[in-house]
Amino acid sequence: MRTTSSVIAVTATALLALAACNKAGNPSDTASTPPPPTADQSASGTTSDQVAANTGDQAASSMQASSNYDAAVSKAQSDNRDALARCDTMSGDAAKSCRDQANAALKSAMDQAEAARTTSSPQG
Repeated sequence: MRTTSSVIAVTATALLALAACNKAGNPSDTASTPPPPTADQSASGTTSDQVAANTGDQAASSMQASSNYDAAVSKAQSDNRDALARCDTMSGDAAKSCRDQANAALKSAMDQAEAARTTSSPQG
């Protein structure tokens, strides 16, 4: 009895699956026909693929700018630590002047990194 019920259930499921497959359109028709453009896209001439590509390019550019900034900051901080270590071997006015120069170089490098990040980040 149980086997008969299982066979009927499997058969019914298979028939439903085949009925659903029979209603599908031709795959080549649906795959090659793009959706109609929205009003905004029609006015600007931009397709959804172009918008997606631009968004992806902007994200990659933003990530690259952030990565470049992080690398420049890390290098500037490392250079500053090295310079300050050299300054520690000095004494008096020479040590103070050395520290001032090292800190000025760090500030300059940080400003340059920020400027590069700002100019290379996508606007809009």
